[in-house]
Amino acid sequence: NGTGSLISLDGYILTCAHVLHGPHVRLVFHDGELKGEYDASVVFVNQEHDVALLRCKDIKATKCFSVCQSNTMAKGDEILAIGNPAIAAAAEQNIGGASKGMVSNPDLKLEQEPYLACDIAIASGSSGGPIFSSSTGKIVGVVLATLPPGVDRVTGFSRSGYVCLAAPTWALKEWLGLIINEAPAKPKGDAVIPQAAP
Repeated sequence: NGTGSLISLDGYILTCAHVLHGPHVRLVFHDGELKGEYDASVVFVNQEHDVALLRCKDIKATKCFSVCQSNTMAKGDEILAIGNPAIAAAAEQNIGGASKGMVSNPDLKLEQEPYLACDIAIASGSSGGPIFSSSTGKIVGVVLATLPPGVDRVTGFSRSGYVCLAAPTWALKEWLGLIINEAPAKPKGDAVIPQAAP
């Protein structure tokens, strides 16, 4: 179970790779114009960076999320995360919600790859969900993981338990082959994205 974001009017959905279990996915929209269940297919998965792109051809939306294409975030910027906690999926009801936090490091590098580090509460089951800039309303990250509280054995740093690692949307052109416009995002090609890294 996980969360995703509709980033195009014709059914492209952004999520993370580790919530997928095969080439087909069941989507549930709990409210709004698309309320209901849909079947989607996996368009591309980048396991190395834990991001994925889905497509549901039955979706014809009138609105979708805008995706930020450049790193405009700074330390301390306010953000909002939306997710669907695991208990909601088990109960087959919408008890998903939002949490508010801030960017702790917009330029985090792990093994020379860019990530967005956030100080925000993230519920289990919210992986793949969007992180929005509070100032622009655009998606700036995709929730990948949270770091548990305690002291890191390697670095010695103390963790609050609210540290979230996110895939920055400005890296998605390279990671998924996305051509990101102001709104909506448009994947290269119809279904296959050969330019993306395996």
